[in-house]
Amino acid sequence: MFATVTPALLLFYAKMQIPDDSLYNYCLRLLQEGLSSRNPFVRLRAVFLAGETGNIQIAPGLIKVLLTEKKPSIRGRAAEAIGKIADRSALESLKTALTKDKDPFTRACAVEAIGKIKDRAWLDLARVGLEDKDEMVKAAAVEAMVRLGDGSVSGYLRSALKSEHPQARRWACDALAGLVDTGALAGLQEMARNDTDPLVLIWAARAVLLIQKATGAVMQKDYLLIIGGFAQNKDPNVRSRVACALGDIATEPCLLMLEDILKRDRDTLVKIWAAEAIGKLGPGALPCLIEVAGSDPDRSVKSWAAEAIGKLGEPVLALGIVREFLKDRDPVVRLHAAKSVLGLLSLPKT
Repeated sequence: MFATVTPALLLFYAKMQIPDDSLYNYCLRLLQEGLSSRNPFVRLRAVFLAGETGNIQIAPGLIKVLLTEKKPSIRGRAAEAIGKIADRSALESLKTALTKDKDPFTRACAVEAIGKIKDRAWLDLARVGLEDKDEMVKAAAVEAMVRLGDGSVSGYLRSALKSEHPQARRWACDALAGLVDTGALAGLQEMARNDTDPLVLIWAARAVLLIQKATGAVMQKDYLLIIGGFAQNKDPNVRSRVACALGDIATEPCLLMLEDILKRDRDTLVKIWAAEAIGKLGPGALPCLIEVAGSDPDRSVKSWAAEAIGKLGEPVLALGIVREFLKDRDPVVRLHAAKSVLGLLSLPKT
């Protein structure tokens, strides 16, 4: 178990040759090949991981998926991934998806991505989303406008909190938190207590706490308890959002809750998001992450925990943990390892 790493083992890792460009290119190629896999689950996971790398070299493959993929869920995730990479060369393709794709989820993700690229020249295109018939697309368009510097839409966002579409309500919560809109606190607090959708409850409570944190107000623990109350929900997607929210809030109680999720949960994606989140909480998270990277039975979770270790100041140790998974028999494990290695190789050299 890596929680008790010996000095000899640490010396071995310290002397290890830092991977050269060939390893970088190999990992990049693994993800690019995953985008065109015949297995839709592998394609979906490759799209997600490609976006998480933030690597602009993967953008052309994601653009191809956005414009040619038959499954709308994968097209939408490709748009999300492009937004995370923030590649300006993708704006025309996102425009095509926003104005021509028949799937509302894909259109919503496309306009959200336009906002994340943060090119004010495209503000008018984001406003096109307000004319969409689908409430989810409208809410995503408003969030994009906020990201592009248009703060005049807070009134619309507050009304979107009452939308019939849960995704629209979630987007509104996210955008209002980004605006640090204290005028929306009462509506967000009511939603965090009374909404019928678990994901909306989590995101509303997150928004309340982020606004309180940004303004220096006392962060009310009741809303953290609301989020934590879903940590054992039957739906792994709900539990994943709990982990994400805790990582964003990033207070000491969040660390304890995330450690519990990593030790208790059995779902790969839930633990991956928990490892990602716990890595945001500073050096105090290292012992937990080292234990997970050394002993967790899920190899994909080990890869993400190792990357978080690297980001907290131990990149050589992290690379030693994750490299062995690049040759794994499971293509998804290989993709996760490739994403983690790319993340570690992109860390500033010290």
